[in-house]
Amino acid sequence: MIKTDRDSQAIAVVVCGYGLHLTPRYREYLNRVAELVKSWQTVGWQVAVIATGGYTCAKTAPGVSEAEVMIDYLSNHGVNGWIYLEDSSVTTNENIKFAGRIILRLPHSISQIVVFCDDCRRFKVGFAARYYFGAAELHILTYDITQNKIQKLKQYLVATPLDIMSCFLPFLERLQLKRKEKLIAIN
Repeated sequence: MIKTDRDSQAIAVVVCGYGLHLTPRYREYLNRVAELVKSWQTVGWQVAVIATGGYTCAKTAPGVSEAEVMIDYLSNHGVNGWIYLEDSSVTTNENIKFAGRIILRLPHSISQIVVFCDDCRRFKVGFAARYYFGAAELHILTYDITQNKIQKLKQYLVATPLDIMSCFLPFLERLQLKRKEKLIAIN
């Protein structure tokens, strides 16, 4: 469980990755992250940015992680300071779970955790964050990355319930990881 200190002037920002190719919507999402992080830094807050996402495109971007792509982009757009790379995750639950491990090892106390994610993944990201982060003061900020209506329905009707159940049923998470490994190999 992650505890927050209301008197701290530090924020942990978790940025969920959505692929390795910087589409216009993905750039807008990262621009929003950069703008908010820089605004918090301007008023004196210390911000720890944790970019999450593993190696998800073995064919089209071998050896590159989603987290690396985001950190490069954010760094090139003025985000500096405490920046952490979490490049082992390939599912939403892993993004949040592994970011939590980094937050627990931060050398400073934090007052709140802010998670950036795709709007159609808001509910499952929020659930996973509350599950893995515990009692921490938490804010979920979203951006509408997924435009395809069928993909949104898939997220709402299939992926969200599956990810929530995976928090409680480890065998479901293992099945998700096996499926994801097959997808990574062909992308």
